[in-house]
Amino acid sequence: MRANSTGADMIGCTAETSPNQTLHLTGARMTGFARHPALAAASAGELHRSAAMRVIRLLGTIMLWWATTACATWAQPSRDEVTVVSEHVTLAVPAGGQLSEKLVKLLESCSVNSTASSEPRALWKRVIAGPSFLHVRFASPRTLRVMSAGHQGYESLSVREILLPLPSETWPDHVLIKGDTDTLAFTKYAPEFLKSLVGEPALQLSTSSPYDSLLKRE
Repeated sequence: MRANSTGADMIGCTAETSPNQTLHLTGARMTGFARHPALAAASAGELHRSAAMRVIRLLGTIMLWWATTACATWAQPSRDEVTVVSEHVTLAVPAGGQLSEKLVKLLESCSVNSTASSEPRALWKRVIAGPSFLHVRFASPRTLRVMSAGHQGYESLSVREILLPLPSETWPDHVLIKGDTDTLAFTKYAPEFLKSLVGEPALQLSTSSPYDSLLKRE
């Protein structure tokens, strides 16, 4: 028996053939017929390969995203950590300000190393717990020029942090620094550098005594 079908849909039907007979379906859609085992295996292999390709593409997308994000993060330069506290309230410090550099200039203008007479470690603790101060922690240690302990001239020191008290009704008495191992104190700074620093809007000192009088000076 030979069954021929051209241009027909065959759904859920069956056909009997002998081992030597062939079932020819030309242009027909076969639904409900079992597939040949070799064809089923080939189809399963195609599915596995397709799934594997999708996984590979997904992993590639994830790795590209990670690499782009990581490069962008590493490319960003580290910034100094600047903290301004006024009457126990931490103030917002806008990015791109000059507080760090102006505080450095104030420190480097000090003509007296007051470490021996001020107990700088205890003073640091009191200032950082006090009502008003400016604190700068450098992203990486800075080599700064400061007065030596023996007042024989200026020397270069590696500085990690600078702390300046901002008391009301009186001037800051010391500029404090933390180096690699020591905490040091300096004083007798140049008024023009203090004026430049306290004039920064982020400090909000333009109307506070005694800084307002300094800012009014020509």
